[in-house]
Amino acid sequence: MSPPEAPWFSRLSLGAYSVREAARIAGVSPSTVCRWFNGYRTVDGGRRAPVFTSREKGRPLSYLQLVEVAFVATCRRDPLRMPLREIERARAYLSEMFDEPYPFASLRLKAHGPHLLKELEERAGVPTRLVVADASGQFVFHEIIRERLLEFEYVHGVAARWHPRGPAVPIVIDPRLAYGHPHLEAVGVQTRTLRSRYLVGETIEQISDDFGISPELIDLALRFERVGALAA
Repeated sequence: MSPPEAPWFSRLSLGAYSVREAARIAGVSPSTVCRWFNGYRTVDGGRRAPVFTSREKGRPLSYLQLVEVAFVATCRRDPLRMPLREIERARAYLSEMFDEPYPFASLRLKAHGPHLLKELEERAGVPTRLVVADASGQFVFHEIIRERLLEFEYVHGVAARWHPRGPAVPIVIDPRLAYGHPHLEAVGVQTRTLRSRYLVGETIEQISDDFGISPELIDLALRFERVGALAA
């Protein structure tokens, strides 16, 4: 895919998220994100290769890298529990077929991925478990992957806008807005700003009065930020 001329497109590849922040958004531990990018030593003394190889150690993650981390996190959770080796091989195959450095962030994954993954399963013997056969014999994404892809709005074929807790939750990540940090869609206030105010002792009512935001939205933002008793 040739990049569009829109100036914001370059922001998708700029380092913007610490490992800790990316882990929080994706719902995994910071050490897990590090292992996926840097590899790690296994219990038998071997060396596990990285899932992703497009980041220099110590550098912040870009938005596109964040999207891919979240996608892999989905594959690793129940009910898929997909082994990393299968994810790596599927990602490498899709990257080659799409000519995309970030295939899990591509609209073509949503449109053509199921068929290409089935082809990978048949030709290379890789049981990706990202595809299932429906009653008509067509291959479609596992429902949990389909739900993940519905969280994204695509611009020029790239997942350029993301609702990390689903389209029904008004929290959005958009590299063109709020420096790419999660924020409340209707008012543009970053969720981490509300978290900081809450952690220094302000009540939800005080924050609501200050920002002119409903207590319900603030509660939602704090739950997203997994603050204190609101983390459940």
